[in-house]
Amino acid sequence: MRIDPSGRSVEADVSGCLLPAGGPLGLRRRVAVHGREASVEWTVTNTGSVELSLGAFGAAMPFNQMFTGRTLSAVPATCSNPNPNP
Repeated sequence: MRIDPSGRSVEADVSGCLLPAGGPLGLRRRVAVHGREASVEWTVTNTGSVELSLGAFGAAMPFNQMFTGRTLSAVPATCSNPNPNP
């Protein structure tokens, strides 16, 4: 893991999350803060000799679902409510 000296970003090699282990793909995740916004960036590398096509990419993402202390009308205005099964 590498933390930017400014403290505004962190980067990590998360290749160990890929299957099969020891395969030709590498994966790095970078989380950065830009003012009041945050971003997540992914870098995929292929160290193998065969061209690969990335067909899909799924990642667990945190969302603001803090309903406590909010009125019913405030929840949809201030919270993210992802629906994985539309």
